[in-house]
Amino acid sequence: MIMHPWNDPIVLRRSWCVFEVYVAVTLGARFEIALARDQEATFLNDMADEGAIHGMLATIKSEDSETTVPSDRDGIFYLIRAETSFIAVDRLIFSTLSNWIKTTLESSIGA
Repeated sequence: MIMHPWNDPIVLRRSWCVFEVYVAVTLGARFEIALARDQEATFLNDMADEGAIHGMLATIKSEDSETTVPSDRDGIFYLIRAETSFIAVDRLIFSTLSNWIKTTLESSIGA
């Protein structure tokens, strides 16, 4: 998944992307997050401000996500409601991104 911009990722506003993250993490599939070079620099600079992390994580609202095709959104939302909940999906994504932030910062410090 490409985090762009890192602090308000477009992919987290797209229902298909949110659902794909949920499925990948739930199934234990390989899931990676990447930043463009300019976003990586911005991300590292923003880490000095704890509010930046909280601000990005606060953007995770799966129930507000959108699709180009309305019936896709309906189908995805039906599956989320049938299998879990929007809160559970948001928590899973929140946890996944929190772990990624921690790992990325540790790698940056160790590099």
